[in-house]
Amino acid sequence: MKYKVSYKTELYRNNTLIRPDGFSCITFKNQGNTSVTIDNSIELQPGESIYFNEKPYVVIDSNVVINFGNIVGEETIKNNKLVVITSFYTEI
Repeated sequence: MKYKVSYKTELYRNNTLIRPDGFSCITFKNQGNTSVTIDNSIELQPGESIYFNEKPYVVIDSNVVINFGNIVGEETIKNNKLVVITSFYTEI
């Protein structure tokens, strides 16, 4: 089978909940100056990344909780930079 893939890229600066919307792969890249915790268990230090990848016909169906290690004020939020890339596959 052949699949085409499309991507969605978002930048998060605050704690958030990512709801599943049909993606098969999700990549987290911490480009900020503070640590980020994913689902209260995976900690990404600045410069680190991680991804979860399923087969194209499998979609991820779990919420993802994002928590920044240091939410204090506006200046801190500017330093929070988590890039999240989701991949969507369609059979062609």
